[in-house]
This record gives sequence, C-alpha cells and structure tokens, in this order.
Amino acid sequence: MKYQLMAFDMDGTLLWGEGCWVKLHRHFGTLHIGDRNLADYEKGRFDYIEFMRRDIRSWMEARKIGLRLSTSSKIGASPGEAHDPSGGQRRLRGPETGYTFLYKDRIHVSEVEGVLADYRLAPGTAALFRHLEESGTRTAIVSSGIDLLARRVARRLGIHHVHANTLPTDPRGHLTLRGLEAANGGGVDPTRKHQVLRSIARREKIPLAKTVAVGDSRYDRSFLRAAGLGVAIRGDPILEEAADLTVRDLRELREHL
Repeated sequence: MKYQLMAFDMDGTLLWGEGCWVKLHRHFGTLHIGDRNLADYEKGRFDYIEFMRRDIRSWMEARKIGLRLSTSSKIGASPGEAHDPSGGQRRLRGPETGYTFLYKDRIHVSEVEGVLADYRLAPGTAALFRHLEESGTRTAIVSSGIDLLARRVARRLGIHHVHANTLPTDPRGHLTLRGLEAANGGGVDPTRKHQVLRSIARREKIPLAKTVAVGDSRYDRSFLRAAGLGVAIRGDPILEEAADLTVRDLRELREHL
C-alpha cells in the first residue's frame, strides 16, 4: 500500500449522525447555547478551550433549580457549606451574575458516556479498517470531539492513535470546569488538526507524503492539506476545494487505496 498512515476525523467521517457536542447539548436542553457558542468561536471571539468551557458550563447550569440562595439555611446547611450528602448537589457562583446557585444531580461522566454510547459507524467503516489492518497501515482518530467516544470507537476498530478532547472530572467522576486547560494540553482545536497529524507522523517516523487525512467539514482544510493525500467526504464545498480527492463515503475511499 502506498500510504503508511491514515488519520480520520470522527464525527461525520467515521460516524454518522449528530456530533458528540450536539448530542450532549440536545440531552441537556442547551442546543441554543451551543449554537451561540459555536457562532462566537467561528467569529474568533474566543479560543477552543473557552468554547469547551462555555459548553460544559451550559450543561451544568441546565441542572439549576434555584435562582438565588441568600442563606444556606434554606437547604439545611451551615453558611458557606455545600449541601452534598450523596455527591448529588452543590452550590456554585453563577459565572456572569455572581448569584449563588444550587445544582441538582451533578453530571457524572457515566451519564455522558451513556449519551455518547448511541453512535453509528458510517457505511464502509468496519470493512475499511479491516483492510487497513491487513495491510499494516497505521491509523489515527484526530477529532475536536470528545475522547470518551473517540476511544470507544478506536477500541472497536483497532485504531492505533486517538487525539480528541477531554472533559475534566473531579475525584468522584463529576464534570468540573477546573483543570480544563491541563486536561487538554494534548487536545484538538478543529483548526489545528494538521499539527496533530504532523506529530503522529514524526512519532511513527512516517513521511507526510505517505499519510492520508480524511475529513468532512471546512474545519478540516489544513488537516487535509498537511497530508500526502487529503480526502473530503462529499458535502462541504469549501473542504472539497482543499482536497486531493472527494468521495461519497468510506466505501468509495477504499476503492482508491
């Protein structure tokens, strides 16, 4: 086989249906906030870490059950003390208003995993990866989605490298905003996937000319341009302009390898 390393976007490329961020917004009832955050990110108003922070915060705030608690006695706790007998409730200061809120049923990572477990491989994905395994081709997921899903998909398909974004959790496994930057030191900004591809190629000692990058959205332009062969899944005209090859789906891609 001419190419030695193939790197794939995940949502819309390896998987069909809604992306993982959209699935979680739908689950928590925050789609409108997710749309606003994405629009602001695309306008350059903040970086991808801040985009993630705002998305995660919106899910946490969706669990809000009290607008303002002036004293802790209203929930049976001492002033300044969180009421959290089971790890299920806590009070946080609102990020913009400064009000103190009570969050009920803190979001556990297992809930996120449950939402993301309902995924569907794109047509031809399983057959393509069997072919790649037989040919000894190294493989990678390079996704600005969530690593909980990316690692699940990688285990199923036998993918060698996984680069995606981590949702930070506290010691009990509940989502938190603390440590977001640290958790994602090796995360993936959608406009910088090419940097991840170069890093993987260096690690594998494979020339970029012998790599393939496959994506489906305009965010993947630099990703495709960095590879020896850039492949666009048909549907985004802007991405197709940056691609060396455009295919209907992964079944058609296999015919070109």
